[in-house]
Amino acid sequence: AGEWRRAVTNTKTTPAWTPTPWVAAKIGPKRYGVGTEGGAISFIVSPRLDMPIDAQFLADLHLIAAAPRLLEACEELFDALNHAEAIGERNGAGMRPDTANEQAVIAARTKARTAIAAARGETP
Repeated sequence: AGEWRRAVTNTKTTPAWTPTPWVAAKIGPKRYGVGTEGGAISFIVSPRLDMPIDAQFLADLHLIAAAPRLLEACEELFDALNHAEAIGERNGAGMRPDTANEQAVIAARTKARTAIAAARGETP
């Protein structure tokens, strides 16, 4: 295997953040919170007073609320790619980084590793 392969058996860690699922909720005029459904608000997201609440603000709010689920999916995909590659190598059919499909997988794995590290406050 080339240096593009990272030997990781399990990227899942116990999160230090508020338990999931997170939801976005309006908690007042121009004030929105992100926290657990039916639970405490973890943090408040609010635009500047002169800034309208527009589609982009609401999209950003929902992206923040989805962050833990996105991280979990990214970790699972990263682990599945590593597991599938390890099985292929044991069977003599490892990935070859010279084909377009394998290059796309390698690029996606690199992005996933970078995103996972960023979410954990680490460097990849």
